[in-house]
Amino acid sequence: MVTCTHLACVQVLLDIAGELEKEALVGENRRAASALLELYLSHHSWSADAWHRLGRLRERDGRLVEALSCFQQASTLAPLDAQLAASYLAVNEEIMSQAWLPPRAPHVYVMQSATSEPEQASLPPCSPGLALGAQPQSHGVDS
Repeated sequence: MVTCTHLACVQVLLDIAGELEKEALVGENRRAASALLELYLSHHSWSADAWHRLGRLRERDGRLVEALSCFQQASTLAPLDAQLAASYLAVNEEIMSQAWLPPRAPHVYVMQSATSEPEQASLPPCSPGLALGAQPQSHGVDS
């Protein structure tokens, strides 16, 4: 039976996350490393390094707002660390550069009519009242 002290177990957890981070190009590895770091941070929320590592994984996943939050937490815990501040600023600039982009327009699909042109010519003209189901009214003039 293997027993480990709390610190040894924590180090093993971080080592596994580190190995998964090395192969972070694979999505499953990023998710597994993120889960391990989140587990670690749930008990050791004061670790600036773990927050920074989690932020890098979030950034690789394109989850920039979450990455920014992680980098901000890391910078708060270690305000003199230039690398943490640089990571925060880089992601913040990327988010700000995307903020000016207009929202994507929804896709609009135009359906062609199933009625042919000769059939359309034989249909009576449609007035707004007829379109709503109103009966044609005479205006007192007989033709």
